[in-house]
Amino acid sequence: MVSDTDLLGRLFRYKASGQRAPFEDFLTEALCYFLNLLADDGKTDAALVRLFDIEGWQCVQLQWSTQYRIPESSDAGAGRRPDLVGRGTLKAEEAFVLIENKTGAAYSEYPGEDENEQKGQLDIYRDYLDSHPAVHKEMRLVRHHTPRPENWCPCKTVDWTTLHRQLKRWLEEPEWGNCPVSARFGRELCSFLEENRMSEIRLQADEITAYPRWKALRDSIAELGPDWSDVQSSPALAILKEGRFGYPRDSAKGEFEWKKHNKFCGYVMTPTYGEDFGTPAEKSSVYFYMGVLIDTVYSVISPAIEDVPELTCGFAIWHPASFQQSEKEAVRGICTKLNGVNEASTPWCTGGRSANNDNCEVTLIYRSLKFLSAYKPELDWRELARAFYRTSLADIEKAAIGKEISIAAELNH
Repeated sequence: MVSDTDLLGRLFRYKASGQRAPFEDFLTEALCYFLNLLADDGKTDAALVRLFDIEGWQCVQLQWSTQYRIPESSDAGAGRRPDLVGRGTLKAEEAFVLIENKTGAAYSEYPGEDENEQKGQLDIYRDYLDSHPAVHKEMRLVRHHTPRPENWCPCKTVDWTTLHRQLKRWLEEPEWGNCPVSARFGRELCSFLEENRMSEIRLQADEITAYPRWKALRDSIAELGPDWSDVQSSPALAILKEGRFGYPRDSAKGEFEWKKHNKFCGYVMTPTYGEDFGTPAEKSSVYFYMGVLIDTVYSVISPAIEDVPELTCGFAIWHPASFQQSEKEAVRGICTKLNGVNEASTPWCTGGRSANNDNCEVTLIYRSLKFLSAYKPELDWRELARAFYRTSLADIEKAAIGKEISIAAELNH
């Protein structure tokens, strides 16, 4: 078991892959470690005031941890994992602080009480905090590029640039002579923020003109999604339907909806489970997706290079961490069969990671083509995209994986 003070052990949880860069996780763990060092030196109340603008908590004692899981018995956010929590006492009464760190990732959304309602993660965490039995409780959003939600109180938000400035000023004061370990780690944290351009706001000329270029790129991406007629006429569609996959309703595409989230432009299919339409994306544990990916979808489907578009086609399968051998063979068999018929230069790959659930993992089976790898001045991007999609659909047709994806669809149902 990894302790809350074992920084290297905790960092080892987060492994970089072609689908994920754990920068935000690393920064959260570093902040947690630093706050625990301050707690050991009796500086928690000062840290709350200087770094998070939480006042009136004199002589508070907190132990900080990541990977805190909201109890299943909770009426709000059961099973969710806020980034960082501090638990302890203040004047012999329970104290609780919840911190969500967003350096660039979007806010997750989850099904609300009504079938068509979506609830943001900050609202869920706020509801959980309201229901928490602690007498003294606070919540803060620590952010960088990720914008503050419109309905979120500004006084509950701390920018990383502000946190850096406050910490650096604090470290210049003479009180750190008896706390050499905390002081040194604090200076290293400041240096890390400076190296990653999170200590101040400086605009380059190309950044000032980036938005018009982003709008042009966004419009182009909208034109590079799969052609509806190509998808509908492909025999691969029959294979997917054999595996009991269908299209979710337009209002149920969740983070796969391009116009709302600007993360993925293309088609998504989910298990139908006997219904006319695929399961709403927010509630599904299996996806087939094909299109242009530019940002992380549901925390697991990510471009190989952060924020750089790529053509992609694949399956994302949520399944129990421990499952039967026949089910493992079915999931692995999808990739094996696809590569057995693949004749293109971009093979099918597999990847996996833990989900936000102790008993669940995600397996990704996909092929992708990064825009930067394919770039040539004279390239016809529309033709490149259509060729990529046709090849992907042809592999699915020839591999005849209907049985395997049907099994996958039932793994977490």
